[in-house]
Amino acid sequence: MKTDNRILIEIRNSFTEDATNKTGLIEIIEKHHSYLEDCVAVLTDAETSNEDKQAYLYQFLHILHMHAKAEEETLYLSLMAAETKDARLEGAVGQDEHNIIYQLASELKDMDFNLAWSEEVEAKAKVLAIIVQTHLEEEEQDMFPLVKKYFTSSELKELANEYLTKCEDYLHYEMLTPGQYSAHPYAPLLR
Repeated sequence: MKTDNRILIEIRNSFTEDATNKTGLIEIIEKHHSYLEDCVAVLTDAETSNEDKQAYLYQFLHILHMHAKAEEETLYLSLMAAETKDARLEGAVGQDEHNIIYQLASELKDMDFNLAWSEEVEAKAKVLAIIVQTHLEEEEQDMFPLVKKYFTSSELKELANEYLTKCEDYLHYEMLTPGQYSAHPYAPLLR
């Protein structure tokens, strides 16, 4: 498998720019969604080679973990602590969808997709990609309007900073070699 970390490096390099430019939370999340959507397009395309799908799945799972964990620990927690039922429900739905996504991602890792590509791996990767695409669309259509409605500009700036910090920590972990895992604070979260 060709392991090309270009996308992961590009994302990592964007953290400083986003912090310096004080990019808004929703804009940062939408940018991360676009990286995930690029991977979804490859994983669901019948014409893409297995080698390319394998390489994109590798990056997809890393970006997905970084994005999802950071989103849960910032945006979802804030939504679930909101005073209104619709905001709390949106946060809980997002968390439940992430839990389903984690299950499929774990199954793919257990299948050692990075060592051998099979029809079973391809099918599971496609299902995961479709679920993620639907999840991203729902966030953008349903959750983001609530976020804009219920959070102040100041709260969104604080959440953006927290989200970027979490992303940086999780992506750093994702880019470690296996021998470096045990020394990292997020090591228990992944195998």
